[in-house]
Amino acid sequence: MDDAEDRGHLYGYGDPTAKRSKLQEIVEQREKDVAAAKAQKASEDLRKDVLKFQETFGPPQSLADCIAEAEEKSWALALAAEFKRASPSKGDINPDLDAAEQALQYTQVGASVLSVLTEPKWFKGSLEDLRQVRIKTQEWSKSAGQRRPACLRKDFVIDKYQVDEALAHGADTVLLMVSILSKSKLQALVSYCREHQMEPLVEVVTAQELELALAVKARVIGVNNRNLHTLVLDKDRTCFIAQELRRRGVAFGAGEETKLLALSGLATAEDVAQCRAIRCSGILVGEALMRAADPGSAILSMMGTSKEESALPSTASEVLVKVCGVRRVEDASCAIAAGANLIG
Repeated sequence: MDDAEDRGHLYGYGDPTAKRSKLQEIVEQREKDVAAAKAQKASEDLRKDVLKFQETFGPPQSLADCIAEAEEKSWALALAAEFKRASPSKGDINPDLDAAEQALQYTQVGASVLSVLTEPKWFKGSLEDLRQVRIKTQEWSKSAGQRRPACLRKDFVIDKYQVDEALAHGADTVLLMVSILSKSKLQALVSYCREHQMEPLVEVVTAQELELALAVKARVIGVNNRNLHTLVLDKDRTCFIAQELRRRGVAFGAGEETKLLALSGLATAEDVAQCRAIRCSGILVGEALMRAADPGSAILSMMGTSKEESALPSTASEVLVKVCGVRRVEDASCAIAAGANLIG
């Protein structure tokens, strides 16, 4: 393929006047970080670490299977609960929290996926955070007689070496951002993940990025409601991508091979209900839980559950959703396409 086909979707491509975005700055730093890591530990030695970890704690589990199992339970979708101490858009969020202890609270109330930020400079994370999360939650899940949550390495993955790092520290999956990868590199990383029993979470922001995700046969597609080039949040982006999937004739949701997740800006029970109406298979929640005095109670409130009983019906089709404040025809169309029952 020519360069335009391979890289034409990348921010600023073909525009010599385009200024470097925050996301591009982060990726440039991660390229340096990967080079430094390779200089310290050869790929062959890292692969030995992978085998050693898996001999002790077992191989990765399927992200898609974890999500599908969650869709059959009372919440009707999977919760990916995130650990991040800081972010470029918000600065410090809760920098002193222990990753494993926080993740254990998420696990004990029903999180299906544990997203762990491992980028050190802007998010103040580490691979050791990921390792401790996997070990502690696996131990608790085993004692409780239930399936452990899948562990996601949330980072700016640009190299196969980072996939091996993730595996060596207990990850079941990694985030692959279409916005920072050429088409050929995206395909190579998806293939590499699958060669090592790992189904990646492929993140998209635009319809063009969705097209590339579908071209590499992504099974789990996440929509980042925040554009990390501009840091602008748009909660309607997941609805838009859901429309694009339907327009392309791609079935998604419970009972389907393709899973759609909403990945940013979610904090309330209303947000979750809207994602159910769109037929999302899962949601990712980070900042709201990191700021909560009681993360477990915050999760139960968001997901419509008390400690005694569920406050919402057990399937998405039973939820009535009203979208308020609609003033434009295109907004009404989006709400209808998303499955809204009422519009105001």
